[in-house]
Amino acid sequence: MKHELGKQLLLLLACGLLAACATDGITPRPRLPTDAEIEQYNAVAPHEEKIVCRMEKELGSRFKRRVCYRQGYLDSMEKQGQAVVDAMRADGLLDNPLH
Repeated sequence: MKHELGKQLLLLLACGLLAACATDGITPRPRLPTDAEIEQYNAVAPHEEKIVCRMEKELGSRFKRRVCYRQGYLDSMEKQGQAVVDAMRADGLLDNPLH
């Protein structure tokens, strides 16, 4: 009886692990636009909506992959980063590069 319960528990655990690893296989991965498509789109898009693609290393990986962002997002991230640096300088946490 204990042996049967152990087998059932092992089978249940194996099924759970397989289910956790499964993908639906139906949902396609989003396709990044080609350089020609981006160029065509950027020709008519406003500055904030233009698409910028570049190769980036993902944290914890040795491999670069192509990522694309809207220019408005990149501009806002740059402003946020500069605001953090300015606040750290004002608090004396960073050396002033001009001195």
